[in-house]
Amino acid sequence: MNNFENSIDTLETSPRIIEMRLSFLIRRYLHAQTKKIACAVVQQLELLLKHPDCIGFPNDRCGYKKMLMQWRLLAD
Repeated sequence: MNNFENSIDTLETSPRIIEMRLSFLIRRYLHAQTKKIACAVVQQLELLLKHPDCIGFPNDRCGYKKMLMQWRLLAD
């Protein structure tokens, strides 16, 4: 893999990109409340909480953990 491909992988998994996907999915869920979308939201929240750059923000992590619990209920 070359440097360009490495930078794309980093960009695709950056917390900002994950948050953008999360925002899109939540807005989509407001229009079509399906378990499939709720599961996708859960997946994005889990990715965000596992991301090493998210560790330094305890207030954000607490909010994301609360969101994750709620979205897991919607996804079941």
